[in-house]
Amino acid sequence: VVDEKGAGDVFRQALRDTGHGDSVRSPPPMRSRATLLVVGLAVAAAALVTWAPTRDPDLWWHLATGRAALATRSTLPADPFSFSFAGAPWRYKDLVADALLWALFARGGFGGLLLYRLGCAALMALGFRLVTRHALPALVALGVVLLLPWADRPMMLSLALFPTVLALCERRRFGWLVAVTWLGIVLHRAALLCYAIVAARAVHLALARLCARWPRLSIVAGPPPSRRTLVAALAAAVAAPLVGLAN
Repeated sequence: VVDEKGAGDVFRQALRDTGHGDSVRSPPPMRSRATLLVVGLAVAAAALVTWAPTRDPDLWWHLATGRAALATRSTLPADPFSFSFAGAPWRYKDLVADALLWALFARGGFGGLLLYRLGCAALMALGFRLVTRHALPALVALGVVLLLPWADRPMMLSLALFPTVLALCERRRFGWLVAVTWLGIVLHRAALLCYAIVAARAVHLALARLCARWPRLSIVAGPPPSRRTLVAALAAAVAAPLVGLAN
């Protein structure tokens, strides 16, 4: 009886004997090339649809916010722009992303903002590669790049992190989930959707473990997780919003 490893060794030895051993590529390099392909095509697609300078009127407000935050080295606790509410407390703002946008614009002008959009596309592509190891499904999923409402806004960072959150949920990397969702909420409030995804994943795992007693239900719910995995999922579902609200 030859196991999988032994069969692979026999196959590789036969290829070496015929002079084709050097053409056999190990899976890691092939995955790396597939990742480069997915990321490269995503960046090219984003460059194609967003090469022109932005027409989003909100961009200038975001740039002014980032410039003021960096110039005063503060979190801008009071609204410095409003006419009717000047000096009022200002809590809900995307300060980190605005500062990033201003830094890119100050150094590179509209070219710096183009790099911002291309970086978001690359981050999204890497997230889709985490969701699936196969290049074709990742490329199909990246069709969303052509459909996104591309703009130089903080929300693009949240959209770019969204596939990574899905991948971490699927791979049950709950510690990383808390960190990524925290980063997303720091960059933009749209990352609140990620909390719902983490909670839904925890509920799904809980139902899968509950339904393990009934075979017919377990077919629908999926394989049950271990107790450790379930505890980690529930802890992430609770910790992620608490860490975000602490900002």
